[in-house]
Amino acid sequence: MLTCKDAKLARIVSELRSHGITRDADAFEDEELAFDENGNPNPWYYEMQSLGFNYRLTDIACALGLSQLNRMDDIASRRREMKALYNNLFAKVIYL
Repeated sequence: MLTCKDAKLARIVSELRSHGITRDADAFEDEELAFDENGNPNPWYYEMQSLGFNYRLTDIACALGLSQLNRMDDIASRRREMKALYNNLFAKVIYL
């Protein structure tokens, strides 16, 4: 699972996840096949614009990810606590 605020990065990652395939009419390169005579995108059309992968989560992994997102504030808070603890403990270590 990946989350991001950058729309360009999200598009790139989405294409990589889907074998490099896009259905985004704004990104189509072959206009003759992509659009009908009225300039509307053909609903059946897609383009493979780059190499990609089949990076998809299983249903169980999706359920687990969603449950973790619901607890994100608690998880982040606990990680900050652990970071402070480690920083405090390692501050006492002498490096040679």
